[in-house]
Amino acid sequence: MQSLDADGVVVRLAVKTVPLQQWAVTRELCRRAKDALDAGGIDIPFPQRTIWLRDEDSETALSAR
Repeated sequence: MQSLDADGVVVRLAVKTVPLQQWAVTRELCRRAKDALDAGGIDIPFPQRTIWLRDEDSETALSAR
């Protein structure tokens, strides 16, 4: 495990592949990891940011997500 943070977990793998197959292997590893998370009922949330836009002439503020 590379890191364990509030925003997520980073796992780093070192895998040997035959030449020019590294991208297919990467896709397969990602697919298997996603399938395992789905089977465990673990959702991967997308990052969200709140941006407040304030107008100096107005008392109101707009919020965009």
